[in-house]
Amino acid sequence: MMSNYATTYALRSGLVYPVLASMVGLGIYFLVEQFKNKKIKSLIKTTVVMVYLISMINFFVMYWYRTPFEKSAGWVFFERQAVRYISLLKETNNQEKIEVVTGDPVDMIYEYGIFTGKINNREFVEVMNQTIKT
Repeated sequence: MMSNYATTYALRSGLVYPVLASMVGLGIYFLVEQFKNKKIKSLIKTTVVMVYLISMINFFVMYWYRTPFEKSAGWVFFERQAVRYISLLKETNNQEKIEVVTGDPVDMIYEYGIFTGKINNREFVEVMNQTIKT
């Protein structure tokens, strides 16, 4: 029986890449082998290498400069928003108890501790652990 607990949707599509890469490699190999002329073969090989180099450079520019590591936190954007709203509600209305409906309450508790900075508070961690145990 499969479970959807803590499903990592981003990793599912990663299994397609090895199959896709091998199919592309076979396609390039058979394309090159279709030509008998060595000059055309070397031109095709050079073109393929250049396309791959340009694509790799573009990837590195996007990965390191345009969308660096902090963009990976976008996966928990809605949780961060919920934590922000809970914090604002506690500040403005002085409410001690706020009910949040979520599919994964343990992760939400961890995210609340992390995004509010209370994860470094020993008393909060003890209450958090006690809440998770119950």
